[in-house]
Amino acid sequence: MLATMIVASTAQAAASNVIRGAQPDQIDKYQPVNGKFTCFDGSKTIDFNLVNDNFCDCPDSSDEPGTSACPNGVFYCRNKGHEPRLLATSFVDDGVCDCCDGTDELSGCKNTCIEKNSAKRDALRAKIDEYKASLEKKGQYAASAAGVREHIKQRHANVDGDIAATEQELQKLTADKKRLEEETEVKRVAHKKQQAELAAQRKAEREAAAAKATEEAAAAAKAAEEQAAADKAAAEAAAAAEGAAGEGAAAAEHEETDEERGRRIAAQWTNDPAAAGPASDSQAAADEAASQQQQQAVTDEAAKDGASYLSRVYSKAKESVQKIIGSPTNADSAESDDADSAAAAGDEDEPPLPYEEPAPEDGDTDEPDWSMNNDSVNADPDYDPFDDSELKKVSEDASAAERKLTELRTEKERVARQVDLTFNDAWAGLMNKCLEARMPQFTYKFCFFDKASQVDNGGGHETSLGLWRGFEKGGTEAVFDGGDYCHKAPARSLRVRLECGSEEKAWDASEPEVCSYAVHASTPAACKTDRLKQLEENMASLLAEEAALAAEIAAEEAQRQADLAVLRAKIEGGGAHDEL
Repeated sequence: MLATMIVASTAQAAASNVIRGAQPDQIDKYQPVNGKFTCFDGSKTIDFNLVNDNFCDCPDSSDEPGTSACPNGVFYCRNKGHEPRLLATSFVDDGVCDCCDGTDELSGCKNTCIEKNSAKRDALRAKIDEYKASLEKKGQYAASAAGVREHIKQRHANVDGDIAATEQELQKLTADKKRLEEETEVKRVAHKKQQAELAAQRKAEREAAAAKATEEAAAAAKAAEEQAAADKAAAEAAAAAEGAAGEGAAAAEHEETDEERGRRIAAQWTNDPAAAGPASDSQAAADEAASQQQQQAVTDEAAKDGASYLSRVYSKAKESVQKIIGSPTNADSAESDDADSAAAAGDEDEPPLPYEEPAPEDGDTDEPDWSMNNDSVNADPDYDPFDDSELKKVSEDASAAERKLTELRTEKERVARQVDLTFNDAWAGLMNKCLEARMPQFTYKFCFFDKASQVDNGGGHETSLGLWRGFEKGGTEAVFDGGDYCHKAPARSLRVRLECGSEEKAWDASEPEVCSYAVHASTPAACKTDRLKQLEENMASLLAEEAALAAEIAAEEAQRQADLAVLRAKIEGGGAHDEL
């Protein structure tokens, strides 16, 4: 039995020339020499049939590339039709299919390498489609090259004339601005004076109206006081008369004593009133108290009527003054109402004073500030704002002309550099096209055929990285140099590493050397037809390989199943180690 297995295993190895798990560059080492195998480190020689017998004989694990017997072994997944893979032998025969060709498991795994390769095939097809679109856009760039060059020539020829015309326009606008500034200042002073005079006139009218209203209020208050005094005197007289009448009535109602009746008769006979004698003390006191109380009640009622009348007169006079000098604010109204309430609740014997206009606070004046753009003045309905629109229009036009002149001078410098440039037609699509690569601290900006700079993201300071120098390395790099000074290093420069892409974008800026910067960018102009041809050839080869592999894998699968059956029998039988 053992001899049969050894012969079968040796014959299988010799026939297939494949050892399970062996790496392609080590296959020759697994060829038997006189039926023997030598460990890779030369430490030991064993019978060849002990290779892959699930028992680790070699210290370097080289005798068990296809089993998990050795702790440091490496299993090679051929994965034909997909991608090869190296696997630790501890994952071999663990019941999990790790290799897409299924060789890491003795049973239960299907070859799925072609299916797994579909993602690679789809990615390659998408890349080919993108490359075709990019080359089409590159063709459009090339088609525009003649127009771009012609535009540069025309601008180079015409920009000086545009600069001269703009300079003349700016000179005229500057002169107009200066003239209008002088004229406007004169008009502004006159306007201010006129507004001040009108303000003084309005102030005088308000003061006169307020004085008249105050006089009327004072006269009304005086009349009210006189009326109140007359009412009070009349009330006091009425109270005295009523008191006398009350005394007579009280005397009539009093029942005479025998003594009083005798005195009264004596007085009548002698015609001497004193003979009647004095009235009783209690009666006199009662009569006097009643008279005073009645008189005080009449006087108090008259005083109340007078105070009420004065309050009404005061309120009407105050309303008249306020209508003349202007309505108070809400806060003033609230304070005034509080004051009125306090006055009404105060000493009723003191008549209210005539209305007096409050004195202005320090720095306060009735005359408005007639200077321009003063919000308080502009809010005054009587204010006639000063019209300086003509000066503003000329100033805006002059500023616009200055900006235009700066842009034209910058354009002149640019077209002077571009007019003599020689470049591939496809690069014409990048003329004056600008890109940015934003990094945490700086943003790198560059415009093809023009200039480059570095902008501080925090403060906005811009540092020149140079002017356009041209393409290098077969059109794979765009170079800007001659930038701002750099201490102990060459002047700042920038290299743009170009690659094919469907659109223009920049990323991944760096500083490989001191003050020498680099950034990656993509553009259709960098795409090459040779690269598309290579990608298409790769796709054709992949498809052909998949077709061939499908047949090959089927045949190998049948052989593998036969080989695995032999190997299972060998492992289950224990090999030569069972006889030791």
